[in-house]
Amino acid sequence: MLTGVNMAVQGERIAGGFILITSLDGIRYAVRPQSVGIIHDTDECRDETMIQLHGGHVIRVPCSLDEVLGWFS
Repeated sequence: MLTGVNMAVQGERIAGGFILITSLDGIRYAVRPQSVGIIHDTDECRDETMIQLHGGHVIRVPCSLDEVLGWFS
């Protein structure tokens, strides 16, 4: 896990209907919920999740699938 990454930012709703997501490499994304194609576990440990956006871009986050699904509900 990266030092200096504010985990509170993960899944934060921001103005304009976006969800602010910070990936494992520290890059921030403002994503509209309807732009997500699939959300899935990265492996059996279930401590990281992959979010695939329409168009094929993939965001890997240091959160469980259950936590990520909560951001979009």
